[in-house]
Amino acid sequence: MFDFAGIPVGFVLLILFVLFTIWKSIVIVPNKSVMIVERLGKYLVAYEAGLHFVILVFYRVAYVLSLKSLTLLVPKQSGLPKDLLILSLDVVLFIMYVNPVKVVTDV
Repeated sequence: MFDFAGIPVGFVLLILFVLFTIWKSIVIVPNKSVMIVERLGKYLVAYEAGLHFVILVFYRVAYVLSLKSLTLLVPKQSGLPKDLLILSLDVVLFIMYVNPVKVVTDV
């Protein structure tokens, strides 16, 4: 058959496939993030910050959630209740995931 510097092409393709599989199975989770991993569509584990390995055929990273607090600004609202006072509201919401697994699985 064909040779690539004296090495059969099939062997070179096999080595490239193995290296590609290893490269894609390494998952790096940044700080303040969580990756939810599923095995065949069912929740398996939640990876927190660090280096992790995922078996590509069966496992997949389904969700990536940030654990940083989210700030939502609600527009200023004013109203006129029955006692004719002018009521004005300014609201700021701070949202943070306490349990990211329940956020994903308990819909």
